[in-house]
Amino acid sequence: VFEVLVPLLLGFATVLFAFAARINLWLQARAKARGRAGPQIGVTGVPLILTSIYGGYFGAGVGVLALAVLSVATAGDYRSANMTKNVVMGLNTLAASIVLAVQGAVSWPPTLVMMVGATLGGFLGGQLARVAPPAAMLSATATISPFRTCTSPRAKSPTLASIVRTMAPRMTNSP
Repeated sequence: VFEVLVPLLLGFATVLFAFAARINLWLQARAKARGRAGPQIGVTGVPLILTSIYGGYFGAGVGVLALAVLSVATAGDYRSANMTKNVVMGLNTLAASIVLAVQGAVSWPPTLVMMVGATLGGFLGGQLARVAPPAAMLSATATISPFRTCTSPRAKSPTLASIVRTMAPRMTNSP
């Protein structure tokens, strides 16, 4: 299921991300026409909750999905959307990690390696986000995401969920 679903979700997210500013303008105009100051929270809140649930379970491409939803919420402001995405994804990972650790389902050696990599990536990504022009980041994301979607038909992301899947046989054989 995920082999088919992930490329479709990433393709949808890429289109949403690329047209985020236009979608936001349309949502703003629609809200004004209905006598509201702006779009209701459900416009981005519900998709972000669904993205978070998906991310807590599987994780492949969840950053791109969250960035797309948050780009609509921020009228295409890449830096704000990316910063918010990082905080939301960090909280998602923390919540999933606590649940899985309490259940004894975490293989710690690869998890610790991923934690170091994520910390380094977060630091380097933050530095890049400060200096890179937002238009360049938008163009890069809108260009790379469809290429990655088209060239990676199988989603094999080394997420916490994939670590748990490798632990599943040991968990079912334990007393």
